[in-house]
Amino acid sequence: MGRHRSTSSISTLQITGAVVMLLVMVIVLALILAPDKPLAPPNSVLTYAERPNAEPVNSGSGAGPPEVLSEPSTVPRPPTPAPETGEPGKRPVMPGFVIAGRVVEEETGKAVSRITVVVRRIWPDAAKKDWTAREQAALASKDRDTAVLEALYREEEHFQYEADATSDEEGRFSIETPGAGQYNIKIVDSGYVPFTPLVIGLSKEAPKTTVEIRLSRGASIAGRVTEAGTSRGAAGVSVERRLVQSASRFDYISVSTDEDGYYTLYGLEPGEYEISLDLSDVPYGPGKVLPYRRVKVTSPRQHVTNINFSVEAAGVVWGYVTTPDQAPVGSDVILCTSESLLTQFMQAAIKQAPPVHARSRGDDGYYELVGVPLNKEWNVYVTTDDFPPQLSESFILTQSHRSARVDVFMFTGTDIYGYVTDTHGDPVAGAEVICVPTIGKLLAPM
Repeated sequence: MGRHRSTSSISTLQITGAVVMLLVMVIVLALILAPDKPLAPPNSVLTYAERPNAEPVNSGSGAGPPEVLSEPSTVPRPPTPAPETGEPGKRPVMPGFVIAGRVVEEETGKAVSRITVVVRRIWPDAAKKDWTAREQAALASKDRDTAVLEALYREEEHFQYEADATSDEEGRFSIETPGAGQYNIKIVDSGYVPFTPLVIGLSKEAPKTTVEIRLSRGASIAGRVTEAGTSRGAAGVSVERRLVQSASRFDYISVSTDEDGYYTLYGLEPGEYEISLDLSDVPYGPGKVLPYRRVKVTSPRQHVTNINFSVEAAGVVWGYVTTPDQAPVGSDVILCTSESLLTQFMQAAIKQAPPVHARSRGDDGYYELVGVPLNKEWNVYVTTDDFPPQLSESFILTQSHRSARVDVFMFTGTDIYGYVTDTHGDPVAGAEVICVPTIGKLLAPM
């Protein structure tokens, strides 16, 4: 007997297939007609661009930290009246009493511009002793006459007068003084051989004097700073010299390399000098050899050459930290890799070198990370008290792209709140609550 096909079974399969097809069509139609889900806003934007023009960090003038010219008195003093000149902060001078002159090079006789000449009045020992006695008497008196003390302190200002001027293109300068007396003239951080101070006297018969200040270039140390493995000069690198046997920590002069990497340190006297590089504000890193040399100068006119250094080319990462609405955010900006936080922390501890970091400005959110190694993948990690941390997208600096702009946007995070109580359910005031990543986050790649 033959087998017959079941019409009821075929009808059920057809109905089931039709329903499935209908559901698929409904789902596809819903996906097509559904509104697009907005993409999450980016937390950073990367472009390879040069940083905006800014004033150089190192002017190359050779100026060291400011010299302390006088120590503040420990005796409380009433406020000093404004000078009679009517110019705030300017000590009174007596018209006609002037010290003028010209600054020239000893070797060539050429004018030297932009030299700071300082004039300071010499307070005679007898006059200072008399003034001190009168001050002590005024302070010891019962009534403590304020007018007398004010007169004494005006007199002190008169004897401690100090002023400075900068030589012009012809080397000339002119400084007004408060009157007759002895004055000390000295030069500040000129880059020449240290100048022996002069003593000049002014009187009613000779209220004006003219002096010629002759500065010697002395010995010199010169060389070139280049990028490792190339003949390209490293521009803008600060080269510092310090006299080895100097007791002063301020006894140093620095100059910047020119666009071809050359430098010359003038104004040296015989002695042993430490020559080193400051790479803190330039896109270079130390090479295989520490950028430090000791050089001996044996004669006043010696010219030591070929004190050369090699540095590794590095890059600059800069940008702005803001909210999505472009409001600037002051924050800590740290250069990091994609390795875990724990791994990076251990590496920094082993190398005894903190990661490259900076602080973004609060007025516009601008930051700079200088000296970033090339040919390695990096991220920028930004943290602040007011927003959750943000990690930028990855980037690589190369020899052809040594400057990258990475703008980072800070978004509001999730608020976590709760209560702190003891085992009896009583509230605990002043407890410090800290939110930290889990152990897995610390060990996981960033």
